[in-house]
Amino acid sequence: MGGPEETRTSEPPRQQEPSHRRLPQLPLVVRICVLIAGWVVLLVGIAGLALPGIQGCLTIAVGAALLSLASEMIYRWLRRRLERWPKVWGRVEQTRGWMHGKLSRSGETSDASEEE
Repeated sequence: MGGPEETRTSEPPRQQEPSHRRLPQLPLVVRICVLIAGWVVLLVGIAGLALPGIQGCLTIAVGAALLSLASEMIYRWLRRRLERWPKVWGRVEQTRGWMHGKLSRSGETSDASEEE
């Protein structure tokens, strides 16, 4: 009787973690450009925390969203930070999917929008 309970308690309780749609990986050149742009926007956002005229928090969020397109680690970090706010996370996921569709140019996301 103790055997099955032990295996149940040894399982990680992270099964209630929100599911996410895994996007296909971008081409290497595009990923490098996205990483560079993401870091530049992130650094401008950090500078915007001290400088007047630049929305620091918003710019940091945009930089992190850009970086999450190219890095699964940053995506997981961002998801853990924003899962408290489902509406904000839904908006980030929607924007991330839109940006990925524009950057990939694979045609997989545009099948439904083709003209007949």
